[in-house]
Amino acid sequence: MQPTQTVEQPICLKSVARETIILLGKSHVLGILYTLSKRDTPVRFNELKRSIDITSTTLSRRLEELVDVGFLNRE
Repeated sequence: MQPTQTVEQPICLKSVARETIILLGKSHVLGILYTLSKRDTPVRFNELKRSIDITSTTLSRRLEELVDVGFLNRE
């Protein structure tokens, strides 16, 4: 009796998962998400900026990226 052979299939991340992991690794993204998760109400841009000590340009970029992938909604 011959041992059964298994065919190994390569495993890779889907592109959406890869993009999400890359986004989460960018500067200030986790801080933004953490700060927003502690609140039950929407946070104004300048209030968020002050609470995580981030430049306006970087905050604007990160918020846009988070909205684009569906993590955040603008209100």
